Amino acid sequence: MSTSQVILSLFLTIANRRFVCPSLGRVPVGVARRARLGAAKQPYIRRNIPSFEILSEEALTIIEHNAKSVLNEIGITFRRDPITLELWRNAVAEMHREWVRTPLGLC
Repeated sequence: MSTSQVILSLFLTIANRRFVCPSLGRVPVGVARRARLGAAKQPYIRRNIPSFEILSEEALTIIEHNAKSVLNEIGITFRRDPITLELWRNAVAEMHREWVRTPLGLC
């Protein structure tokens, strides 16, 4: 059971027992509202902006190719990360200490 389900069930239990808040002298409005509507039914964010494509498929392909070229020609350094270096070593990347160059087909 998730945290929100536990909290909602607690609110429902409190509302069913006619919990009276000492300072208000009645059931808190938020407790009653959440019990009626249910927290899971309400979306957190309502998006009013339509979706649109920022880059074309061709542009994304160019960016991906250039990123692979940079990793192949220049490489990347993983400092003080022996686990990552071991993963790259197992993936047959060209390595020199903490510096890794990947083959074009690897990424």
